[in-house]
Amino acid sequence: MRLLLSAFPLFWLIASNDPHVERRPLGQQPTGRVVRPDQGDRLIFCDAPGLSVNIKIDSASAGAMRFAMGTAEIAAGLSNVGVHREEDEVIYFYGGRGDAILGDDTIAVGPGATMYVPHGVRHGFVNRGQTPMQFVWVDAPGALASRFRAAGQLPGTACPRRP
Repeated sequence: MRLLLSAFPLFWLIASNDPHVERRPLGQQPTGRVVRPDQGDRLIFCDAPGLSVNIKIDSASAGAMRFAMGTAEIAAGLSNVGVHREEDEVIYFYGGRGDAILGDDTIAVGPGATMYVPHGVRHGFVNRGQTPMQFVWVDAPGALASRFRAAGQLPGTACPRRP
């Protein structure tokens, strides 16, 4: 018992320094949240023209500690490809048509298609239609939303000029 109690502070110190885990005060319970269609944190990206994201649920907006969720759009005729080193992601397509890139594969997708993307796998979208390609994204452990916030800006904001 004494060994167990002496090891607890070391475990707590290691666990509390994990940058991917946000902490609630002891005894504070999550309350949940309902987000209406017109709510969320809408962002655009100067480095990814035609991509817009609406963060609906994450640690900053709702206290969700293990995942984040939002919606996104890729404008007609545009594409976006990337890799998430730490997050697994599930994507549900609900509007538009195009191609999903998953590793070395390209798959035609439209409303109702679902895609699972393990962390470290190259993935993206090519909108081949005339309307926006729209999807819901969920990632775990939820760090994607904070990276979106760091890289994005509010719609209508001019992109900074590059030297």
